[in-house]
Amino acid sequence: MDAPNTCDTSSSGGSQCSLRAALEESNATTGYDFIDFDIPGSEVHVIAPAYPLPPILDPVSVNGFSQPGAEANTKRFGSPLSTVLKIRLDGSSLIGVASAFEIQSDASIWGLIIGNFPGYAVSSTGTGAIGLRGNFIGTDGTSALPNLGGVYAGPDTESSAIGSLDPGATGAGNLIAGNLGPAVTMEGPGSLRQNYVGTDRTGFAPMANSEPANPTGAIEISETIDADVTLNIVSGSENGIAARRASVKVSRNRIFGNTHLGLDVGPSGITKNDRRERDGHQNFPVVTSAERTGVDTTVVARLDSRASSKYVVELFKADGETRQGLDWIGVVRIETDQTGEARFREDVRGLEVGEWVTTTATSSGRRRETSEFSKPVRVK
Repeated sequence: MDAPNTCDTSSSGGSQCSLRAALEESNATTGYDFIDFDIPGSEVHVIAPAYPLPPILDPVSVNGFSQPGAEANTKRFGSPLSTVLKIRLDGSSLIGVASAFEIQSDASIWGLIIGNFPGYAVSSTGTGAIGLRGNFIGTDGTSALPNLGGVYAGPDTESSAIGSLDPGATGAGNLIAGNLGPAVTMEGPGSLRQNYVGTDRTGFAPMANSEPANPTGAIEISETIDADVTLNIVSGSENGIAARRASVKVSRNRIFGNTHLGLDVGPSGITKNDRRERDGHQNFPVVTSAERTGVDTTVVARLDSRASSKYVVELFKADGETRQGLDWIGVVRIETDQTGEARFREDVRGLEVGEWVTTTATSSGRRRETSEFSKPVRVK
């Protein structure tokens, strides 16, 4: 090697190094390591291991944006991604069932295309914190490169930051589409922010994350009391987000084009409201009317929930008559009375006569839990 703990892929001079060798070198050293790329040539470079890559045992950052010609997305969330990626990990030649990255320590994975692996693209089974930004997982942006699943964060994972709300974050969200199973399975605390899930790079054309014979939620969250799903696009599965035994804040997402529910809380299927939430799941608001008045639409609704408690109600243009929020259009902060009831009337823009409106409610305080979408009501 040219220097301690370094290796390169130059075709002339020095000692060459593969991604496998770089991961082995990282595991053999203490402290946080950085794996960058500088492979000659302007094309997309394909790394196709014949055997599983070594698991990540020591903190490391693998940064595909370091490859010359790669560029992080610079467009506003919801616009087609401008991301240019130059490093692709391909599992088509892999002998045995394995994920691209098996993570048992702290790790950041940025700016990679990860496809065709017989396991997950990223699987975290240790106690570390993981951060994923600007990756294309299960797709190159236009065509599917299906992994068995997208991202798995196990119950011992300290935290998962899949994407970012920070506008200055390199790459910010990920594109996760075309996988055979869920885009994200999260069993520990974490956040999903500014990701495109179940679409191509435009954010509009569907690219499902599950086969019809294996219906799932695009995002599946369980066994955690601290998860935040904010400002994502979620499409192309049976359910958009499935939160089973979990307390999850879901806010300002665009959820559309799923065949069943946008948000499935608790047991599979619509979880009906009950008096003061005796079943332990947040009730959804009930919209009683939506009437266009000039440039505004007046939405009238009520919430039956816990007594003398504060809630954030979000209003969406629904994806037709389905319980999915196609476009976020407003927010109302309410407080229930001693009987557990709150009524509100709100004027919003972004709804035309004949379109549909739906709502969610999120409890305030330390434990934040979001309801399923309410039954849509047509604007008159």
